[in-house]
Amino acid sequence: MSPRSLLVLLLLVLGLGLFIYFFERDLPSPEERTENAQRLLALEAEQIRTLEIHRGAEDAAPAVRLELAEASDPGGAEDEKVSAKDEDGWRLVLPDRTVAADTAVVSGLVTELLALEREHSVDDADLAALGLDPPRRRVVVETNLPGEGSRWELLLGRPLTVSNLVPARVSPPRDGTSLGTVHTVSDAILGQLDTPLEDWRERELLGAARFELEEVVLQAGDERLRLKVEDRVDSWWVEGPGGAWRDRADQTRADELLLEVTGLRAESFLAAADIAEIDLGLDPPRLRLEARVRGRASPVSLDLGGEAEGGGRYARRDGEVVTVQTGLAELFAPAEAWRSLDWTDLEAFQVDHLEIEAPQQGVEALALAREGGEWSRPDEDTAPSGVDAEAVQSLLYDLAEVRGERLLLQAPQVRPEASFTLRAGDRELALALAPSPAGWLATASDREAVLLLDAEVAGRVLDAAAALAEAPSGP
Repeated sequence: MSPRSLLVLLLLVLGLGLFIYFFERDLPSPEERTENAQRLLALEAEQIRTLEIHRGAEDAAPAVRLELAEASDPGGAEDEKVSAKDEDGWRLVLPDRTVAADTAVVSGLVTELLALEREHSVDDADLAALGLDPPRRRVVVETNLPGEGSRWELLLGRPLTVSNLVPARVSPPRDGTSLGTVHTVSDAILGQLDTPLEDWRERELLGAARFELEEVVLQAGDERLRLKVEDRVDSWWVEGPGGAWRDRADQTRADELLLEVTGLRAESFLAAADIAEIDLGLDPPRLRLEARVRGRASPVSLDLGGEAEGGGRYARRDGEVVTVQTGLAELFAPAEAWRSLDWTDLEAFQVDHLEIEAPQQGVEALALAREGGEWSRPDEDTAPSGVDAEAVQSLLYDLAEVRGERLLLQAPQVRPEASFTLRAGDRELALALAPSPAGWLATASDREAVLLLDAEVAGRVLDAAAALAEAPSGP
């Protein structure tokens, strides 16, 4: 065979291989084809746009109607009454309005629908005897597919007493079957279809995770608490009345508050008729919450009222009254009480550069840098010398654990006995420790308030600095 013929054959084989690869790579395997053939609904989850659940008479209004609102839908966010999530997501259509649906519950139904497999199939069955004429339950599925695939209808009859199966009919029919064909499928789907209307509703009142929060404001009467996150350091700060001051917030206390805010859930939804007969304590509210969430144009607002019958509190969101279980009212306190007594919000493991000046502890000027798990003392003229990492970590832990006895808003000007500069990435924080007639004073460069320390706490920091100066250097 000539080289030219060989080249032609090689190109043909290569072309055939590429055709098979690109054409068949997305085709289902034989096992997948067998599984798909048994599925009652030949659909994928992303193709579904609306779901209707009918119970009882065929011409009755749907007991449940769910619509998928996408971000491109201009009305997607206007009707939300309970959840403030993004515009895209499932919505529950009520007689007088549209509200957010619980995505997890809807996803559970979609999963059950798409997992339905035909156990048996028969033609010419007695539909009335099987509870299919009229059907006990009917599910209408609208999709984004063209033609007859744009609308599917699933009819379910009376559960069979001798098995965990239920008779079903589907339109359009599956290949090899007709509209009159009756299939048997698992009756597990019935529990999803019988979910009460209230349980289809989204119960998360904020619909945001902690990392998405930018600001939280609580107001009780004339008292106002405003907490705001510092994005660069993921630290929360508290603002004084009228913006008179700004200070680092107590992080433990802020954590408790944020946990309550992000965990707000509606326990029950009150009907208009019930509201008229109850003293809700919402006019005016006992406590008002306003939270700014990253990526949303408007803040989320929630009013908390009096204690509800059966436990919890009444709450109002966008005119809708619900009951909630929350400790927000108990956590609320004037802004002054939220000021942190911690010297620094940096943890020891975050610090990668440390400068110390404590002459009385034998440290004139010491600069240390960490790379990986090793600390060293960089020097421009010689190779970096190793440093006792345990002594460095001990000092950093002591610095991170310092907590003042109280805040001094007006402190005497005194010369510091020791100063520490901590760097974590691109953030730098200078700390200073000074003796005074009132006691040991601790200052930080990121706040104006001064901490008054117990002498034992200050002594522990100074001892750790001295121990670092005396620690033997590595090679």
